Amino acid sequence: MIVYIPIQKNREYYIKNGFDIEKDYNKIIGIAGLEIKCISGFLTDDILNGDYISLKIDIKEAENIYIANYDLWVAWTSTQQLSFNKMYLDSMIQFKKYIFGGYRIPEVIITKSVPPQQIVSQNIGFLKGIETKNDDIYLDNLIGKIMEDTNSINMVIVDYLEKLCQKRNDIIKKIIPRGNKKLYIFVQKDQLPWTIEV
Repeated sequence: MIVYIPIQKNREYYIKNGFDIEKDYNKIIGIAGLEIKCISGFLTDDILNGDYISLKIDIKEAENIYIANYDLWVAWTSTQQLSFNKMYLDSMIQFKKYIFGGYRIPEVIITKSVPPQQIVSQNIGFLKGIETKNDDIYLDNLIGKIMEDTNSINMVIVDYLEKLCQKRNDIIKKIIPRGNKKLYIFVQKDQLPWTIEV
């Protein structure tokens, strides 16, 4: 597996020395009052803005490598709400246990030094499409979870159609009470009506 790590120093430095976790870390994670130095990277280079270097990771030897939900890190650093930090830490799982598509943006967290033998001297682009594929798998998983709870998906559809009604004049909404539920009917001129019971 290839991991893309954003770098601060000259590329040649990493090719020669690898990453020393004590001085080349690019992230600190607080766990139970301890500050853990980490090397943070991604499974694609598409989301990196600056310079980066590629690492070859052997999944069989990935004991000190984790995957975390990067969206939760962004939420934590943007809001400083402790609940997001807890969710981020809870999202960390061992690299080899991660199921591809589990997170929208999977972040790779390495908690040990990386020897120079694992550095790929030239950045390789054969995984260019991986983020798009991951997004597709992530959305499929998300839709699958929503579909398990039909009431939730129906509420999402009702919400969408109500917003559509507000934007357009050619859709009429009717609500019919049916016991403890409601039957929503959305009628568009010259179209079959959409009906959802919630």
